[in-house]
Amino acid sequence: SSSQEARVFSYPGATASGVLSKLKSDPAFRNINPNTVGKVFLLCGANDIDKVLNIPFPQNSNFVEPSMFPLSDIALEQPKSELMNLISYIHNWAQSACIDFINILPRASYARNQAINQLNCYIKHLSSIYPYLSFVSTELDRKLFTFKSGFRKDSFFSSNGLDNVHLNELGIAR
Repeated sequence: SSSQEARVFSYPGATASGVLSKLKSDPAFRNINPNTVGKVFLLCGANDIDKVLNIPFPQNSNFVEPSMFPLSDIALEQPKSELMNLISYIHNWAQSACIDFINILPRASYARNQAINQLNCYIKHLSSIYPYLSFVSTELDRKLFTFKSGFRKDSFFSSNGLDNVHLNELGIAR
């Protein structure tokens, strides 16, 4: 019988490029034999959103309207590139592994969710191109963290901190 092992690497506050940088320098990650890795789950990108919209920190208001922080295609290019760099690095590191990218989780503001939806569409598109990449949607057909109306189910998110983006225990269990 074979044994399986799982590891969690968490870098709070990191953007996709920050996750990549931290992975490269993390001794626990570097000690993993990539030939033994069968699957990698990625859950990141939420911290890129305020950067995309050029929202000043700290801006913890749930009422960030699109007219206040308009989204542009040019602003999305950098996080798209950084997400692709992270995915490519992991694939090149563990070439036989499947990468399951869990969608960027919804936020409590319409403007942020517009940017999230566009980045999620991009990641979903990448999964149709690269056979080693799968897009795991918590929202398209399941609505785990949003109501059918599109509003986020706040009971699954921590109210601690400024960004109100991290799952609480109930959200993690979901």
